[in-house]
Amino acid sequence: MRTTVLSLLAALVFSPSIASALTVDDAIKQALGDHGNIRERGAREQAKGAGDTALSVGARMLFSLHVSDEFQYYNCPFAVSFSPSQAGCLSSIGATPAGGQPPLVVRNQTTNSFVVSGNQPLLGLLRLSHDYLAQKRSAKSAAEGVNANDAKLVENIRNGFLRYFESVASEDVAKASETELTEQVRVATSREKVGVITIADRLRVQVALANARQQRVKAHAQAEVARATLLDAIGYDPNDETVTLEEPSQLLVEATQPMPERAAAAQDAINRRPEVKQAKLTYESAVAARRSRVFAMLPDADLEAAYVRVDGQIFAPKNSYYVGIKAQWAFWEWGSGFFAQRASHHQANAAAFSLEDQKRQVVLEVKNAFSNLEAASAAVVASKEAIDSANEAFRVTARSVEAGTATTTDLLSSQSELTTARLNLTRSSYEQAMARVTLRRLTGD
Repeated sequence: MRTTVLSLLAALVFSPSIASALTVDDAIKQALGDHGNIRERGAREQAKGAGDTALSVGARMLFSLHVSDEFQYYNCPFAVSFSPSQAGCLSSIGATPAGGQPPLVVRNQTTNSFVVSGNQPLLGLLRLSHDYLAQKRSAKSAAEGVNANDAKLVENIRNGFLRYFESVASEDVAKASETELTEQVRVATSREKVGVITIADRLRVQVALANARQQRVKAHAQAEVARATLLDAIGYDPNDETVTLEEPSQLLVEATQPMPERAAAAQDAINRRPEVKQAKLTYESAVAARRSRVFAMLPDADLEAAYVRVDGQIFAPKNSYYVGIKAQWAFWEWGSGFFAQRASHHQANAAAFSLEDQKRQVVLEVKNAFSNLEAASAAVVASKEAIDSANEAFRVTARSVEAGTATTTDLLSSQSELTTARLNLTRSSYEQAMARVTLRRLTGD
């Protein structure tokens, strides 16, 4: 009995159904983890592959060992006869004449050649070292590309939370408007019965109520889309209804903090953005590849050493060793090496232009992000001022309608203005937070 109770308590404690709400930080950790966003996991695997490719190229600069074993079975033993002089299959030479020498078997029907050899590049190290440097820079560039994707994913998750709760807040505004208009329909119906207003006035109120319901339905649909998109970015099933999201209140607070120094932000972005680091590494890789193509047109020389064992051939030593140098030079290829070197030179120039363009893009993005944040912040201030006026205008108009000094049209107009002011404040507050999140990524923070 005691064991059963403990098991039930453990199940309740560790049950996922009562897990706490998913915060922004938890979602980011999940998305960047080993079981998170599938696209990011694929990009990281590609970056790891690029790193292993660089190690593979670097290993070519070291000595290599090779083993080969060749077994051959011929149609017959090969022999040489000196009386009379002839050579061929042992069976075709014939019998040994009286007093003569028997045929000499120079190759058995089965032979075996076993070789152990080693090779160390010499002059080729010039080309291989730059190949390795180019691939190493390319691998680091791929890693910076992953960092850039991670930064965008973090931005998307933060903004995904903000978009979802913006839609939820908009739905709440529409619900509040719907509640108020439902009460106004009840009042309008009563006033119509006593002849204070006409049926047209009541119908206008009912139309406004229908519009509020439509706004609520639209906001709910937007929230569902934002939630599914966010879950997919994190790495969850978009249809998972068990995940509870926690409102990103910290992001809303950070949005109201003073903006960073505009003058230093652009330079900080150039120094910290992974996109710039990626472009720089791509340029360095192209420069190393260009130098490698130059050295590829020079002769190659390798140090060689081997042990050779031959069985089944009388004129080949059974065991032998050698040490030597092997040189080769493709001195005529109809310009193949020259054009490859020239192509790498153009590619290095293109990478340099791309690096400069990336820096300019970063400066432009930071400038636009500051402008967007300033506009969003100004919209928040204006929305707060507007909603105070709209609340007071609606309160005064509602009393005037009750007193008979204002019409239903006036009431609906003030109600619409109040709803619009509420939606504008909600939208501008969340857009300010999203603009701050975007600025944070664009400055490399």
